[in-house]
Amino acid sequence: SSDRIKNDLASTVEGNLDDYFKINEQQINELKKILRTSRAKNIRVVGYFYEYPKVIAEIPRFAALYQVYKDQISFLFDSYGYIIIDLSKSDILDASEDSNYFNMHHLSEIGATKVFNYLDTNLNLSHKK
Repeated sequence: SSDRIKNDLASTVEGNLDDYFKINEQQINELKKILRTSRAKNIRVVGYFYEYPKVIAEIPRFAALYQVYKDQISFLFDSYGYIIIDLSKSDILDASEDSNYFNMHHLSEIGATKVFNYLDTNLNLSHKK
């Protein structure tokens, strides 16, 4: 429910919203290594940013911090020639319909199914026989 989402957000904000999307140099270097190794081994990588419930995404500070994070990660993916999809603009996870798809940190099985079905359909990534 939207009350559960608000409670999850409140606990996140109490923990310091500025740290929620913070990514340190070590994490950046680890991601670079994964992307570099994947490129060298011809492994296809697709990244995505998922959509936060509107009650959260419309908070100006949250939206600004998320955009900075997306810019950092997008730059890295672009640097290695990989694509990253911004699902936050897609409305595939309608918070009013799917209030249990997300807990501020991870997708639920329902949410993950929707995301991967969307990626499979729109990127044609599955190995069809």
